[in-house]
Amino acid sequence: MVGLFSNGIGYGVYLLITWLGVPYKIAMTLLYCVGVTMSYVGNRKFTFANTQNIRLTLVKFVVAYAIGYAMQYTILYILVDEFLIFHAYAQLCGSIVVAIYLFNMLRFFVFKEHQ
Repeated sequence: MVGLFSNGIGYGVYLLITWLGVPYKIAMTLLYCVGVTMSYVGNRKFTFANTQNIRLTLVKFVVAYAIGYAMQYTILYILVDEFLIFHAYAQLCGSIVVAIYLFNMLRFFVFKEHQ
């Protein structure tokens, strides 16, 4: 639910600020930064109810989200700059791909309880 909520709100804000004239890559970058902050707290506390050391999970979280950012930026670049697909469609496609990647990274790497 955290992911669906944050991605839905984020996509709506993305559409709004690009409509207002913010370039699409800058809009994606700004929203990604905001989303990262909300995601850590929401996912650690609610989605995965994680009790591990905050430092350990935070480092893994930053790595997972840095890779996610690179994926999203690359998807935008390829779809918009190379294939000339409208940025809103490319952002939506990229968001879905990155959301699936991040959910799995959070579940199996970042917030996985050690046994």
